[in-house]
Amino acid sequence: MLNFFLLFLLMAGSMDSSIADINLKSPEDSSLTLVIKQDEINPDRVTCYIKNISSKPLLINSKFVVGVDLKFVIIDSNGKSVGLEKLVYPSAPDYQYLSLLNSDADIVTSFSLSDYYKIKPLEVYSVQAIYEPYNGERDEKVWSGSIKSNQIKLQAFR
Repeated sequence: MLNFFLLFLLMAGSMDSSIADINLKSPEDSSLTLVIKQDEINPDRVTCYIKNISSKPLLINSKFVVGVDLKFVIIDSNGKSVGLEKLVYPSAPDYQYLSLLNSDADIVTSFSLSDYYKIKPLEVYSVQAIYEPYNGERDEKVWSGSIKSNQIKLQAFR
């Protein structure tokens, strides 16, 4: 099924690389980077930038379920971890959530942390994201691994 999906992408012209150029194995080196930034308008919202820094395209799970594929480590000003409040149930990624990320390309997604975590108004938090995609049966063709973002200070106002 995955080969059909990749063939479809080639036929649709949505990628400019051949199948042979795709990095299909879980890389041992750092093939992706993750950077988070606080939104200037909505302070409890963060934007995540996941970038392919390898020389070959990567097939990644881009579902980004908070608490499953994308986890946030949030520490309050007293040094206590803020736990996830919204329960999320993982499911194997559907092929519609697989994205071919070309070399030097990125995927950008945003989240309001107060939708998932108990963020108190005016409290200052240290926030770091971890991208560790859930891959059901561990399909070897889909990138798997774990990357950590930069740490930011975040202060929510709502």
